[in-house]
Amino acid sequence: MMPSPFLIFPWQRPFLKDLSAILLAKSAGSVEKRPIVIVPNDRPSLYLVEAYREVGYAGLLPKVIPLEKMVSLWALGASAEPPAMASLLDRIALLRECIGTLSDTNDELAEQFSSMETAQFIPWGIRLARLMDELFRQDTPSRSILYPGDEVNPIAGALLASLKNIRQAYTTILKAHGRTTPGLNYQRALSQRSSIPHLLNPEKKPVFIAGFSSLDAVEDTLLKILWLAGATVCLHTDPALAEDPAKGHPIVAMHVKWLQRWHANAELALAPDAFSDPAQQIFFFSGYYYHSQLLALKDDLTQTAQDDASGTAAIILTDDSLLMPALRYLPGNKG
Repeated sequence: MMPSPFLIFPWQRPFLKDLSAILLAKSAGSVEKRPIVIVPNDRPSLYLVEAYREVGYAGLLPKVIPLEKMVSLWALGASAEPPAMASLLDRIALLRECIGTLSDTNDELAEQFSSMETAQFIPWGIRLARLMDELFRQDTPSRSILYPGDEVNPIAGALLASLKNIRQAYTTILKAHGRTTPGLNYQRALSQRSSIPHLLNPEKKPVFIAGFSSLDAVEDTLLKILWLAGATVCLHTDPALAEDPAKGHPIVAMHVKWLQRWHANAELALAPDAFSDPAQQIFFFSGYYYHSQLLALKDDLTQTAQDDASGTAAIILTDDSLLMPALRYLPGNKG
């Protein structure tokens, strides 16, 4: 089976509304053809429900599966008894146990951690647990990172210098306790890559991969397996990618690299006349400080509200520190 082209949904239009129309056409109201939609997180399901409600659809909705759930389904086949998910505190406790064991033969770890209280270890345990999950997700080989002692915090230096041994001990102790982590689930799913779970199999039902931009290493491997088996990748992006990825806007470089990496073709999900690319207006306000720029923004928003009372404005801030001043200058704010 030849993999299907990526479907390009023009970024001039609402993505999930257009996607819902495609899903509805694919399913034709049939329970047997109920689409599976794999998305990055839980949020898209709420908007898909709203999109179906707007068109008066009252049948069975597509099954929306967040990425973590997809990975968990794939990981189920890795063992007869699926391990329980370890909480963050459990992971910290197991890492502390690993480091305690390794300290018996590692003077550097012993110097930093032998007398460290649990409360002091927790911040380091959180960082280390997140790092371990990231390594699992990226399918990165284990190796220690050696730093001169005066270039990093001594505690961080001791952990990085023993990273390979810590990861090996951590993986072993998790399995011994019948536990897994979100990151380790990626490794367990990867070990089952040759067997697509029944629920995710594109040969059984239409499978769509939607809402992604960049992928971790394991995500890339698993989603590509689904695509090669018949799943459809949907990108909300510059429609120019359907003609030639090289003509895409620089901001969609991750989508271009994705197409190139998988040697995929692309086509528009909608007819070209179904959307337009209106000329954009850019206004520059001169100001000696951001307060004067925000004052100009307030005047512009006030005028926009007078011209179009039903319009909605979005303000995108370049820095978190601008949030409070921007709120101060919103039209109608007395304070």
